[in-house]
Formats: sequence, C-alpha cells, structure tokens
Amino acid sequence: MNLTTRRVLYSGIAYFTVLVLMQVLGGLMYLVAGGVGEFFNLFATVATAVAVGVPALVYQACFAKRRGLRLCAPGRSSLMIIPLAAVGMLAFNMLTALMAMLLDSLGDFNLAQNIPIPESPAALFVSFFVVALIPALFEEMMFRGCVEPALEHKGKVFAIVFSGLVFGMMHGQLVALPVHVLLGMVLAYLYVISKSLWVPILYHFTHNAVSMAVAAFAASMMGEQGAAHADTIVTGIAEMDALVNSAAFQAASVAVAFVALGALFAGLLVIYRMLRKKETACETPVSREFEDDAPSKARWYAWTPYALGLLVSAAIYVVMTMQSFGLLPTGV
Repeated sequence: MNLTTRRVLYSGIAYFTVLVLMQVLGGLMYLVAGGVGEFFNLFATVATAVAVGVPALVYQACFAKRRGLRLCAPGRSSLMIIPLAAVGMLAFNMLTALMAMLLDSLGDFNLAQNIPIPESPAALFVSFFVVALIPALFEEMMFRGCVEPALEHKGKVFAIVFSGLVFGMMHGQLVALPVHVLLGMVLAYLYVISKSLWVPILYHFTHNAVSMAVAAFAASMMGEQGAAHADTIVTGIAEMDALVNSAAFQAASVAVAFVALGALFAGLLVIYRMLRKKETACETPVSREFEDDAPSKARWYAWTPYALGLLVSAAIYVVMTMQSFGLLPTGV
C-alpha cells in the first residue's frame, strides 16, 4: 500500500468515524439533556470535541512524521478574514432563506431548527464557545487538516470541492446543505492559498460567532412575549415574514441581497488573495517534506470509507426530508 493510498484510506476512515460518533453522541445528547439548557451546551461541547477531534488527532498521529498540521503564522493579510467571514455569513444566510422558501413552496415543510436562544450574557458566552470556537478548531483540524491534504494528489480543485461536499453532508441540516457545502469549499480554498490552518479556523470562528450574534439579536427583537413562546429560530425566513406577505416579493428581495452580498464577498476574497501573494509563503519542514513526496495514485479501495460515509449521509437526509414533510414520524 503506497503512501497516497494510506492517506486517502485513513482520512476516509476518520471521516466515517466522525459521522458515526456524531449520530451516537447526538442521540445521547437529546436523550440525556433534552436538547436544551446549560447541560446540553456542555454536553455538545464534549461531544463535538470527541466526535470530530479524536479521529482527526488519531489520523495526524499516523502521519506526524511525514506531515504535521500547518499552524505557522498566516501573516497580516489574515486581518481580512474577519470582514470576509462576516459578509460571507450574511450572504450565506440569504442563500439559506432562499432554500427555505423553495422547500416551503413544495409543501408543508417544517422549517424549524432547534437553536438554543441565549437568555443571559453568561449563556451567550457559553453559546459562543460551543457554537463558534469548538467547531472551528476541531472541524478545521479534521476537514482542512486531514481530509483536504489527503486528496490533493488528485488536484487542488478536486480536493477543495470534495472536501467541501463531505463537510456539508456531515452537518445533517437539509435547509442549510447548500450553504454548508459552499462554506466547506471556501474554507478549503482559504487553506490552499494561505497554507496555514489558522486562516480557515479564524474564518470558521468568525462565521459561527456572527451567526450566533445575529440569532441572539433576532431573539431579543422578538420581545419578551414572543421570546417566551419561541423555542426555535427559523433562519432567514421569520424576519421576512414579519415585513411582507408576498412570497414573490420576499424571494426577490432575498435574491437581490444574496447577489449584492455575494459580489461584496467575492471582492473581499480577491483582495485577500492579492494581499496573501505579497507575503512570504507559510512553510514548515514537515509540510515541505510532504509536498516534495512524489505523488502516486490511490488504489480504488481507499475511497470505500468516503463512499460509505456519503451513502450514510444521503440516507439521513432522505429520512430528514420525509420527516420534515410529515411523511415519517419524527421518532424514526
């Protein structure tokens, strides 16, 4: 078994292990904590660290002598990542709203998503830690630190697209599936051009933090009476429903906002790439050794864990879709 085959096989096994652990630990979270409360947030932190972090660390241990994580300083250009991520989150939120409207137009689709609403500054701080920091660290270590580099032998474009696909499918949220896939591709692209894992970590953290802040602000704007009866937030569509009743006007407004924010996002991304090119490349001895390896072709069986993982994810999305349209009970 050549080195490329081992990298693809072991990264695929790590990815499949993440899927299994997330399903098992996710079920335990709702069984023990009921999906709400401070204990749920603590359990979610531990579950995310275990489900995503442990397979990533085991994979890195297997190849520590050949290639370590690229954790060198990303340079001053990384300051562009914060506004880039903030604008990107707003643009992606518009895309999620369009997806929600599309699904809602197909039938009686349940758009509700269980998102704990922080009720105090302390709860908001915990939510930032759970929703923003922990996923940013461990998911980037897994998908940009393990999966994307293992696929680069087939070309950087393939590595970016495929790693973005498995990243998006892993999240298990139908309404946000296009956004998560695109987000995964953006994070992989940033990793490729920066050659530093800190850049996608910073982007991921900022994206999640801004998203959480917007959710908390939206909840506070609902007022005490509305918040008392609101257990979930419907991302992107609830605010529009409060403004206008026309579905056509609603969709057009969101589409225009998405195009405008997307154009701004693309411009900021180009600026970051230009600034990054002017800086010294981020290299370490272990990363240079990895890149100097003669690329070889991975054997077909090395892709089996990825294929199984995508099939399992697709099955989960089918069940979720049927449940959302009321075709299956939610207990299935």
